[in-house]
Amino acid sequence: MPPKQKFNKEIILEAALKITHETGFEAVNARSLADELGCSTAPIYSYYENMIQLKSELYDFAVNQFMEQVNSHKNDADFLEYANRIFIQTALNDSNLFRFIYLSHSCDGESLYELITKYETNRFILERLCSDYNLTSEQGRNVFYKIWFLVFGIAAFLSTNQANVSESEIFNIVNETISNLLLEYKNIKKGGK
Repeated sequence: MPPKQKFNKEIILEAALKITHETGFEAVNARSLADELGCSTAPIYSYYENMIQLKSELYDFAVNQFMEQVNSHKNDADFLEYANRIFIQTALNDSNLFRFIYLSHSCDGESLYELITKYETNRFILERLCSDYNLTSEQGRNVFYKIWFLVFGIAAFLSTNQANVSESEIFNIVNETISNLLLEYKNIKKGGK
């Protein structure tokens, strides 16, 4: 009977995610994983046919962990603000993870609507926008797109540059812009335009 392996996919993915946090996704390979796990590359290849397969599962693993963190606050009254904050703070404090999840061609070929509906968090934000601000589905999508591009643009800039800007400045800009956007939609609804 062969010896029982002390590794499983989750342990391998955790090690790959640790490397991603520390030095970036580009540093994840069979050798760096083996070094991190303190083993040969054999256990890695006993679970994965190749590194492409591992990296695909690592992406899903990283996204799920990120989304779990965001979703843990989905019943909070300020969920939209919290979701924006965690998105931007990840770009600031863990730029390697942010770049892996959001700047690694993971959304190639998808429409904006597919991006919204692909993840539970985005679907929930859209639902909350519509219910909290009395928006139609179309208005909710339009607001979501604008918010998403604003927050994504800021986060992408922060994850790839060493800007001298404080978190409070960033969140003031984001919150003020979103408040103005929602006020604009509220006024449109009142005016019947």
